[in-house]
Amino acid sequence: MASLWISPVAVPEPVPSAPLSRQQPVRRPATRPAPHRHAAAAVPPVRWTYVRRRAVAVAVICGAFLLGWQALASLGRTAVSEPATQWRSVPDVPVAEHNAAPGETLWDLAVAYGPDDDVRRSLDVLIVLNGGSALVEGEPVRVPRAWLEVAG
Repeated sequence: MASLWISPVAVPEPVPSAPLSRQQPVRRPATRPAPHRHAAAAVPPVRWTYVRRRAVAVAVICGAFLLGWQALASLGRTAVSEPATQWRSVPDVPVAEHNAAPGETLWDLAVAYGPDDDVRRSLDVLIVLNGGSALVEGEPVRVPRAWLEVAG
């Protein structure tokens, strides 16, 4: 039979531990609960800086729009489109008729017969007297008689 020989093994002795006492539980930092699946419905807090910046941006855009609108509107106001207020109601002025030549315009007549240094005033008078600025070849154009006498 075979013999079994067992050698002694050194077993470490247990290390004395501190006496068991009540240990304080480990505190974890407070965390928010995990968001719910429908968390998109939750409203985030208002950030006033964001609101102010958006309000200023809207105000600047509206101001730029209004300035542009005024600039475009002022481009449409010319002497030809709006006769001067002093000539809107022309008193009974003795007029002579001039037959429109081919290619002739009221501007040409105002330059030729108008007494004013400013041709636009004379043009306004012609527009009021003739009820508009359209001319047709051979059509009689009303011109103040005083202009024809001066132009001679």
